[in-house]
Amino acid sequence: MRIEDKFLNLAEGHLNHLRDYRHRTILDNVFAAILIPPIVIILMSIVIKNIIIEFAKNLFGVYQE
Repeated sequence: MRIEDKFLNLAEGHLNHLRDYRHRTILDNVFAAILIPPIVIILMSIVIKNIIIEFAKNLFGVYQE
């Protein structure tokens, strides 16, 4: 499993838990407001970086990291 999939599963699990309003607490709201946005930002930055690298590989043939 790739690191992107792990971050996505983690974020989806927290979001699914927060959709269950019977067990929703103030702590869950704080947790969602503080922790989920950085997870999404990190995930999207990894995905965008990989897209740019693949584009560069296709455009120039080889990409050196």
